[in-house]
Amino acid sequence: MPTHPVPDGGFSQAAGLAGSQSASLPLTRSLTLAYASSLVIALLVAITSIAGLLYGRALYPTEEMLLAKLPTDLFTLVVGLPILLGSMWLARRGKLLGLLCWPGVLLYVLYIYVAYAIGVPFNVLFLAYVVLVALSAYTIIGLVASIDVSAIRQRLAGAVPERTAGGILVSLAILFTLMNLAAIVTALNSPTPGYLLEFPVWIADLAVVAPAWLIGGSLLWRRKALGYVLVQKQFWSLVAILRLICAPKCQVIDGQVLCGRRGAAAPGQHVVRRRHLCPGLPCLLCCFAD
Repeated sequence: MPTHPVPDGGFSQAAGLAGSQSASLPLTRSLTLAYASSLVIALLVAITSIAGLLYGRALYPTEEMLLAKLPTDLFTLVVGLPILLGSMWLARRGKLLGLLCWPGVLLYVLYIYVAYAIGVPFNVLFLAYVVLVALSAYTIIGLVASIDVSAIRQRLAGAVPERTAGGILVSLAILFTLMNLAAIVTALNSPTPGYLLEFPVWIADLAVVAPAWLIGGSLLWRRKALGYVLVQKQFWSLVAILRLICAPKCQVIDGQVLCGRRGAAAPGQHVVRRRHLCPGLPCLLCCFAD
């Protein structure tokens, strides 16, 4: 379905991008605002990630937080940001892959910066975190609303393993929910300072990721049109699986990081288990430490 003409004026760069997109994309309205807001998101992601890598000790005051956030900043900068810009570029060229991956990358941004806005102590980047949360959420809604879901279903029906993909997403949503609920119950029964670092991650998991997987998987399982639009979230399911594999192997003992099963705490030592918001390079290396 051809898009409506892009109005003149406003954000010139975004309008140029939107105006050159292929009419073959199944859209119901112009993506001018989505391009503009996504460019702002990309800029803020670059600023916050680079600032975190350069000034991490000032932004993340504890050793545990520094060890958790630096790999996330690195992964977001070298993987998440290029995928976001690449998705926008592919969508501009009329590629369906770019259009479908675009909201999935924004979901990742929303997920990461919900935890940052809640869990990172107040600093000069606080407003940037809040803007990223709000802007990515509204851009996801605008993008999904702009896609002709019926046309997407016609294109992908039969080419996508609906029941398998939907079942995996629903299973991951249930698994993630149970995992976080178990951690919350454990923290309530034996609270330790280490669990404070997990608090924003629980919120991001239970309020952002698990509902998205559950809704998307259920719709895809039932072969609903919107489910085909949400199928790109399987990429972030892979990220979650890597987090689940790597998370239990990293721990901080008396201020020192021990990775792998060989790092056992001696009697009287305080152990803080942590997990990354995404599988950065240190976390991936831990997977093969044993």
